[in-house]
Amino acid sequence: MKQRMIICGVLVILIFAAHAPALRATFVWDDTALVLRDPLIRSWRLIPEGFQRFLFADATPSNFYRPVQRLSYTLEYWAFAFRPAPYHLTNILLHAATAIALLIFALAFLRLYQVDERKSLGVAAIASLAWALHPLHSGVVDYVAGRADSLAALFGFTALYFTVRALDRESAWKFYAVTGFALLASALSKESGLIFSALAITLILLRKNWKGIVPIGVAIAFVLTIYVTLRNQVPPVDVPRLSPPAPALVRPIIAARALAEYAGLLIAPANLHMDRDVENHPWGFNPVSLTAGAWRELETLAGLIVFGVLLWWARRAYKRQPAIFVLLLCAGISYLPVCGLFSLNANIAEHWVYVPLAFILLAVALQVALIVRTRTTFFSAMTFAALWIAFLGVRTFYRAQDWRDPRTFFTCTIAAGGDSARMLINLGGLELSDGHLEQAEMFLQRALAKIPSSRSLCSILPPSP
Repeated sequence: MKQRMIICGVLVILIFAAHAPALRATFVWDDTALVLRDPLIRSWRLIPEGFQRFLFADATPSNFYRPVQRLSYTLEYWAFAFRPAPYHLTNILLHAATAIALLIFALAFLRLYQVDERKSLGVAAIASLAWALHPLHSGVVDYVAGRADSLAALFGFTALYFTVRALDRESAWKFYAVTGFALLASALSKESGLIFSALAITLILLRKNWKGIVPIGVAIAFVLTIYVTLRNQVPPVDVPRLSPPAPALVRPIIAARALAEYAGLLIAPANLHMDRDVENHPWGFNPVSLTAGAWRELETLAGLIVFGVLLWWARRAYKRQPAIFVLLLCAGISYLPVCGLFSLNANIAEHWVYVPLAFILLAVALQVALIVRTRTTFFSAMTFAALWIAFLGVRTFYRAQDWRDPRTFFTCTIAAGGDSARMLINLGGLELSDGHLEQAEMFLQRALAKIPSSRSLCSILPPSP
């Protein structure tokens, strides 16, 4: 117990150190719509109304149903009004709590699969540290509007922990009851929170705990009934699309590229920015355009190789290491909705792998722990892990500074390669509001060159302040 408390303390300290620059940041991008301009967070009397509306009440319409996220803003507004620092502090605290929930779930899961206690403590600690400090999560932690992911994951990992605890007991209805409420809170935090219900069922089925099918079925039926009932009370909205969805035959190609992109960012997260894109955008038969297209095709090939390696690893683990197989399967299930095969508001986003990354890191850490047998290889593996985690923490510290203010955010995003029409329009609008007409015209012309249709351009103009 003492060792666990120490690990939790180290997690919290390092998370605060890595994300400290965010405490000096202001509201950026969607923060202004969700905090500064949302009338439904201004009074506790409006909380029921917040459960009957999608997000972005005073901006471009969306179909994001996340009332728990809005409820968190209501509580902060009541206590701190529009001071940005407390909102950022809440984001850091939520991420730290989620990292601890992941650690506790990992320890219970490894104990369920009879992994040596000392080994499981090291695996859970290293995986949780790497996950907690990974800069891919900057859009969740340093961005006030991104907290839906940490809320959903916090409740989701809590639900999985109680599911694992229930598998250890004959009479476990109270654990399944807590699981049900945690799963509901996860789903009401973000739509992707519903995936934790599938993960809970997966854990029970793979353990062949047939007695648990009925209680977990009741819990999930409760979750779906409440969630669907609440969501159906929301008036429908017409959500504009920036571009038509990719054809069905193109989506597997996008999925392969997205997998390669995520794999590269997981290992070496050097070039991070919002509004990532893995589609081809040819602009003529010139060397630059042809080279860009060739790189995309190589990325498709790399994605297929990564997919093949993961399949081989899962097949091998299925026969020899069931705990690793379960972790890989959970990673695949949680990644499936955002893999690129389905039409979403983008084809890739760094914060979408918030949950899948946790299972992947646990699987990698456990695999290394099972391979390492000599003292030399143990110290080599620990040295590499320490250096990599230190790199992740430093990279997160510098990435957090990109969210300092709107101008810094838009400028850094565009400079890092996220020069989408949406980002260019936002920066152009900022220059226009500051009276820099020539700069504003330059950015808007660049945006128009990316989306020539004036109608399309108008559809992504930022809302009025």
